[in-house]
Amino acid sequence: MAGPAASDPLGGLGDYELRNLTAHLEAAGRADDLHRLLRLEALDPETAEGPRRARNAWFDALERRGDTAAFVADVRRCSSLAQAASMRELAEGGPATSVALEIRYALVSTSFASIATNVPLGLLRALVGRGVWTWRQALAHAEHRPVGRSGRARALAEVASHLAEVGLHDDALRTARTIDDPEWRLRSLEEVAGHAPASLRAGLLGEAVDAARAIDWDIGRDLALERLAPKLAEAGGPDDALATARQIEHAQARSGALAEVAEYLPGPARGRALEDALKAARQVTPDDAVPAALAMVAARLPEPERAAADDEALARAAALEELRLPSAVEGMAPHLAEPRLDEALKLARGAEAPGATVRMLTTLLPYLPADRQRAVLDEALAALRTVHDDKRAVLLAELAPHQARLGDAGAAFAGVQKLTDAFALRIALPALAPYLDEPSLETALAIASRLEDRHYSAQALAGLAPHLPEALLTKGLEAARAIEVEAWRADVLGALAPRLPEPLLRAALEVAATVEDPLELAAALGAFATRLAELGAHDRALATVRAIAVERLRADALGDVAAYLPEPLLDEAFAQLDSFQALDASRALVALLARAALLGRSDLAVDGVRGLEDHAAARALAAVAPNAGPRELGRAFRHARRLSNPVARADAVAAVASHAPVRLVDRALRLLRRVDNEWGDRDRAVAVLLPRVAELGRVDEARRLAAAIEDPQYRAAAYGGIAARLRDRPRREAWDAAFAATREIDDGEEQAQTLAGFAPHLPAGLLADALTLADEIEPTEGRDRRGQAYAALTPYVDAELVDDALAKVRAIQDDRWRAIALAGLSRHGDAILREGLGAAASLDEASWRASSLERLASTVSGLDAEAAHGLWREALAVLARRTREDLLSDLGALSALVARLGGAEAVAGAVDALEDVRRWWP
Repeated sequence: MAGPAASDPLGGLGDYELRNLTAHLEAAGRADDLHRLLRLEALDPETAEGPRRARNAWFDALERRGDTAAFVADVRRCSSLAQAASMRELAEGGPATSVALEIRYALVSTSFASIATNVPLGLLRALVGRGVWTWRQALAHAEHRPVGRSGRARALAEVASHLAEVGLHDDALRTARTIDDPEWRLRSLEEVAGHAPASLRAGLLGEAVDAARAIDWDIGRDLALERLAPKLAEAGGPDDALATARQIEHAQARSGALAEVAEYLPGPARGRALEDALKAARQVTPDDAVPAALAMVAARLPEPERAAADDEALARAAALEELRLPSAVEGMAPHLAEPRLDEALKLARGAEAPGATVRMLTTLLPYLPADRQRAVLDEALAALRTVHDDKRAVLLAELAPHQARLGDAGAAFAGVQKLTDAFALRIALPALAPYLDEPSLETALAIASRLEDRHYSAQALAGLAPHLPEALLTKGLEAARAIEVEAWRADVLGALAPRLPEPLLRAALEVAATVEDPLELAAALGAFATRLAELGAHDRALATVRAIAVERLRADALGDVAAYLPEPLLDEAFAQLDSFQALDASRALVALLARAALLGRSDLAVDGVRGLEDHAAARALAAVAPNAGPRELGRAFRHARRLSNPVARADAVAAVASHAPVRLVDRALRLLRRVDNEWGDRDRAVAVLLPRVAELGRVDEARRLAAAIEDPQYRAAAYGGIAARLRDRPRREAWDAAFAATREIDDGEEQAQTLAGFAPHLPAGLLADALTLADEIEPTEGRDRRGQAYAALTPYVDAELVDDALAKVRAIQDDRWRAIALAGLSRHGDAILREGLGAAASLDEASWRASSLERLASTVSGLDAEAAHGLWREALAVLARRTREDLLSDLGALSALVARLGGAEAVAGAVDALEDVRRWWP
């Protein structure tokens, strides 16, 4: 648990101690004291607003010095010490209890990474600009963002930009060169070049061009080169710029680059570059982009060539279908000479649809001479009154800012306030903001805050933020706080940041530094509670369950823990059910009743079903039946028969009878014959019961009834269940029938699910046939379901089939199923195990990554302890590069491995770490 808390337990340390304490403790061999230092808590000052918040005292002390980089280094130092301690403990033959410390420091590291990710770039820049943070502090935040996410590259680029602006060119360049994403590296190098001495700019821009060429998507690469080529020419490298422009493949980007580079070329070369730019403009696709490309080049041509190119652009636009004409006019408008603007106005007025007219008039309006704009505005407003479809709101939103700019802000805002379309309001409110007075801005802020579409709400708030007066900044921050999605909230905070005074800037940082992962934390605690129960630490397991804040996951965890509870603790577990809503309570109750039956309390188990909703009762009876005695099975059967819901009744009757004596089996078969089969309810129930019929020696009857099942998926399941109870030739015949029924299933996902049901029961000699059947599965809704089938079968593949299975798995196109299938094969050698770990760690979707890791953890747990710890260290190092939310999910999947390495003490320590870190960085 965390160390003793005080308001500021490290307040007496001076600068020297803060800089050197951890190094001295390590050098003196006082690792325990070092770990205690990093667990020490500080408490916020008392306020009337609620309980005092606990913070990590060492982090607070270093952050006050602006030295968060030192904290990151100390976490790494302690993590290395924890790993060394774990290895020493294992070498001495004991459990590696220090694994809990390894988990603690991984969680601290990812918490800091998550906070760094949540601090928007605008806020980061404002914090440095106002002196709240040093640039080194900002750099530490940027560098600690999760690897592989563009946010880290963008943040580093932002820091490099700031360093260049304040004249720290060498530091800026070093930072820019550390960015691994080529797109952000080139943007950063551009920024650095813009502030560098003139003698260095061409070289830096050449380096940016090299980064641009490393971009692996064609359009992105060409757009970057289009942007860089003119800057390179301006910096004194026109020949290199021209060569760069000519290398661009995308016609529109090449045309634009050549036209801009031409400005820096001498006469003849300039003319040739513009000719090439025109040729490229004519090759642009789609057709509605050609007029803009031609007009952009035309603006750089001398007369009469310019007039001819403008006329060509207008002619190309006039030839377009009306639906595509507004986008062409929008592209041409900034480049047309005034006489040609009249021709564009004619195109607008000639449109049949009034909406197209409004859009084009709105586009052309700001490029007209000032004395003509009011008349065109009135014309657009008149046309807008004839638009009656769903486009009217957006057209009004686009026109309103021009109305305000021309002196009628009140009328424009009055019209916008009547809008109910969130998309239109997202456009209109920010565009009107520069023309609104304070009361109107307050109204606009309220409208944006109330939008039901929270993404549009965030976008509108971010657009309003730069225009809010000081009196409204607190309300703007409150509106940002209310945005539920972290990324959208970050956008609003980033837009607000440049306007905030220092106190509000610190408040914005508090909002941004919130790491929201309650579901992942609850799931991780649930996984560790299960491990504690499995290891015999039952009281601590139940206490951990009680600490789970999410009721649904607390119920799931209680159900998982129930499987390991001794009888004396059952009453306590049942008592916890009182805190749940009915649905969540039923989840846990089913597991508790099953445990009661296993412990010989089947009377309690059957009685506990009373009062449950029918489907929950059916699940509970199915869970209790395998361990119920003959008398209780009779009572359970009677209860199943009394369920009012026919589907639940059929399922419960079949589930209970599948463990019952022959008389109940016969009664169940008679009851199931009367079940309606429109939705396959009879087929499903009969398929559950037939393996018991075969087990009673009535094999021919079981096979006859299986053949009568209409739904091939349930027929296959029935034959598979029968086969699992047979031997020799009858078993082979039943499996053949099961495979034949599986081939009849017309849905690939259902075929894969059926094979997954077979997998644990297949004899080794039939796995090759099952893999062949998986090969035959056709894609469903564009998805290849073979991977799903392979993933179900690979855990049961023997050494003879492993090479063939591995080839099939590596060919799976879906990364998720490939990772799970590799995990299934991981027991067949270190190379496959490491390949599986790599595949699992690379998955971005947490649930899939967890599924793969859970399978891999089972394999790793079977290795000797030191080898298992080596793989654990490698995996944790990779997984800790993600956010805390991701790591929590991954730790839950690896909880069995934690238990294997460190026993109950390590699992309990991991729970303490989860709770501490969540408290320090909520």
